[in-house]
Amino acid sequence: EQARELLKKAHAPILFGLAGGNPDQIDAPMIFAAAAQGDPVARTVVARGAQALGAGIATLINVCNPEVIVLGGGVMEAGEILMEPTLQWTGVYAFKSALAQTRIVRSSLSRPSSILGAAALFMYEQGRTTTG
Repeated sequence: EQARELLKKAHAPILFGLAGGNPDQIDAPMIFAAAAQGDPVARTVVARGAQALGAGIATLINVCNPEVIVLGGGVMEAGEILMEPTLQWTGVYAFKSALAQTRIVRSSLSRPSSILGAAALFMYEQGRTTTG
């Protein structure tokens, strides 16, 4: 949505081209691909997303003090173009002592792992409610 809004005000030839000239076709993989190629709108969207994600991760660290945070899902397939600035923003927002105790890693599982996890939880809950 941010990319579509920015396209109304800014020139983004790479992103526009990847979308086949139709802003309604823009999705996250297109944004990351365009950002990697230097598209200014796509880079802005990735930067905003990284800042928001970094702030969210920092909040988890500050409140829960976890040993590890595993980031997964389709968006994390963007790789370092998203991961690096996200980690930088996490460092800005997190308490330094808590951050030093937390590892932040990308999941090694494939993209549909969240769907498989949801299905497993459903199956578990179904078995639990029918047996007692």
